[in-house]
Amino acid sequence: MSFRVSGFFLCLVLLVSSCTGSGGGMWGVAKRETLSPDSHVEETLGETTNSSQIEETLASGDVEQNTEEIGQGDGIRTTFSKILSGSPVIHGTVRVLVEGTSVSGRDDGSGNISGTGISGSIDYSSGEIIVTLDDPAPDGESVVVSYKSSFSNRGAKVLKYRPQPLSVLITDGVQILRDNGTGSFTGDGSGTVDYSTGFITWNFNSYPFGDVVALYEAEDLKSFAFVLGEVPVIPGTLGISIGDVILTDNGSGSLTGDGTGTINYSTGLLRFSVNTSIPSGVPIVASYEKDIREFSYTVSSPPIEEGSVLIQSGSLILEDDGKGKLEGDGSGTIDYESGSISFRFNSRPTEVIEILYISLAEEGN
Repeated sequence: MSFRVSGFFLCLVLLVSSCTGSGGGMWGVAKRETLSPDSHVEETLGETTNSSQIEETLASGDVEQNTEEIGQGDGIRTTFSKILSGSPVIHGTVRVLVEGTSVSGRDDGSGNISGTGISGSIDYSSGEIIVTLDDPAPDGESVVVSYKSSFSNRGAKVLKYRPQPLSVLITDGVQILRDNGTGSFTGDGSGTVDYSTGFITWNFNSYPFGDVVALYEAEDLKSFAFVLGEVPVIPGTLGISIGDVILTDNGSGSLTGDGTGTINYSTGLLRFSVNTSIPSGVPIVASYEKDIREFSYTVSSPPIEEGSVLIQSGSLILEDDGKGKLEGDGSGTIDYESGSISFRFNSRPTEVIEILYISLAEEGN
């Protein structure tokens, strides 16, 4: 039996005598399964309000998604370090990228960071991250890290609305922080607030007793800021709808339509203002495509014959090395016994993913 693969034929030998251990003649069966990359995201970001008195939950539950800038390039510097605000960091969730380039890396769950043009380390307990680039970061381009953190006494977030000075209060129901009008928090801990962007950080003296909530007076109810839940965003695919008010991105980071704004495709940071006032209670919905390259899949008929797996999406191909690894236009791992496969393409697949393998669970004819 054979499958057409990018201009050549992959011949799958169905007779697998090695699986019997004694030449018993067990047959393997060639299988073809498909996986459709689902890159579409529709996300409700919040609702409009007519009240300038805003109450906003900053942190709840056990896990928080964080995005921070480690530093900015100057065309010379190659090493960047920072103590992340949201530690303790959850193992295996760290992603680092240099905006305006293809440089990106991730942690291996053991504190090491590696990837394309980057290496480094992360201390999950303290939040200290150090990355070194193969080449200097371009002048003015940000080095950005995203990660997940356990619910802790400190954090960072962008408020939905720009806050007025001397109006911001952060509390967990017991501990209280208030802004001093010049960009700092005082009280049961410390923190900072940028009134022009709505970006805040906080650090309570002890772990929160409940959900962390911000209370503040909004500067402008027609201006918004959010961080999208799935990144990176594919340029040119973002649409924002607030009732009949529509904004779309132009593929270069700007929003146009019934207002203006910006989108950082790498971090998902979204800022925009609408031209007209909107009634209270109208959902703010974002629709976009995410750049998905990582996949996990379990075949329907394990165990798998070693060396028999081939994964293809258009011109992207990954081949099984017979030792549990996938190589080619990306990388991955295979558990032959359970049939579990995890893989990542070097570029975004745009076609259905075909998974070809030999199953040892069935006897061939």
